[in-house]
Amino acid sequence: MYRRMLKVLNRNKLIVFVGRRFGIFPSNEVFMSADVTLHDIAKELNITREQVYAKYTEQPLAEKS
Repeated sequence: MYRRMLKVLNRNKLIVFVGRRFGIFPSNEVFMSADVTLHDIAKELNITREQVYAKYTEQPLAEKS
């Protein structure tokens, strides 16, 4: 039972490696951050790419250079 619950809690997550660091993120946030077009994902989840970016950074997407 424990393994099933653990599997349910960790589905749809990806490990992203950048250099020696890594992070575990929901797959939809990784795809949206990478600007990958997914079928109506923004409408289904009611979230935009800018909101995902702002969640992990201090500045909005448009202000970054």
